[in-house]
Amino acid sequence: MPDLSRGTNWPFEVIGVSFALVGVGFIVYGYVRQKQVEEALVRAEYAPLNIRAAFVFASLGVLLGLATLVLLLVHPT
Repeated sequence: MPDLSRGTNWPFEVIGVSFALVGVGFIVYGYVRQKQVEEALVRAEYAPLNIRAAFVFASLGVLLGLATLVLLLVHPT
């Protein structure tokens, strides 16, 4: 998108870096979560999803989605 617009590139870069950081967070949490579930299965227990982690990831996804939408709507083309 930045190559198609006449405005500055930094807003796209900030959102792109933010998406990358959230993606890395998902990968790390997915690895930790997989270990938790396997350990719980060995003990014949249930490993519930951490509600705070779910809230944080959901919130970050919504915020990044809205930020992307706003940027695409208000950035000059």
